[in-house]
Amino acid sequence: MAAIFSSQPADRILEKALDGNRISPEEALTLYREGDHLKIMATARALREKILPHRYASYTMFRVVNYTNYCNVECSFCSFMDEIGNGKGYVLSTEQILEKMDYAVGEGADQMFLQGGVYPDLSFDYYLDVIVSVKKNIRTCTFALFLLWKSSTWKRLPGLRSRKFFGS
Repeated sequence: MAAIFSSQPADRILEKALDGNRISPEEALTLYREGDHLKIMATARALREKILPHRYASYTMFRVVNYTNYCNVECSFCSFMDEIGNGKGYVLSTEQILEKMDYAVGEGADQMFLQGGVYPDLSFDYYLDVIVSVKKNIRTCTFALFLLWKSSTWKRLPGLRSRKFFGS
């Protein structure tokens, strides 16, 4: 490709990308530290238009609300959890969760994710209250509320008629 940028290292990296070559992690770091953001955006747009030639691109904005950081699983990759009983963790109230989601909606969020640690001291009623309140109060978003392993934890809660609730 004909040179459209200067001979600066960041510009050479952008030309490499425009020529269809993948950049390395080190080159990406150079762009982050030294690159002209307008040139980076123009390059990104040109590359997107090669793949998707139509004029418009769409984006989504989402919010992840972590309702608790207490957890008894201790996944090796997690730096988020706090050991149950140490007094440093938190559990958000339904009101706090709604407040965080309301703020995100005001900023343009159209998706909400609700996740957190595996904390056996939280009752099924807590989760049910959160789900009902969120669905009642946040009407403009799509939701991913809790993960599959959480629902398998619920099946072990006393008093929950899991067969009726989970349809199994």
